[in-house]
Amino acid sequence: MVDDHFNVEIRGDDRTTVLTLSGELDLASSSELEEALERVTGWGTHVVVLDMTELEFMDSTGLQVLVKAQLRADEGGPRLEVITGSRQVRRLLRVTGADRCLTMMDAPQNR
Repeated sequence: MVDDHFNVEIRGDDRTTVLTLSGELDLASSSELEEALERVTGWGTHVVVLDMTELEFMDSTGLQVLVKAQLRADEGGPRLEVITGSRQVRRLLRVTGADRCLTMMDAPQNR
């Protein structure tokens, strides 16, 4: 099931792939992000950037997808970088301690 309030836009080159997330990342939409992450990991990219600046909401299911992606990166997959999003998303990452295990960035870098 695809949530009408969530979108993943993918762009990049052979070194860096950026996934721009918008809308709400929750139980209804987390599988869409998981599928996108699996797809781009298979491309041989070196860095996967999750740009969450347009993400309005994330629940624990979305957080779980991010943590799994970080675990895959730690096990030798592409490096994962996360660009923080809304106040709610930043708070969730901070309260859960996920901001300490993820590579967080405040703004997109020129890629």
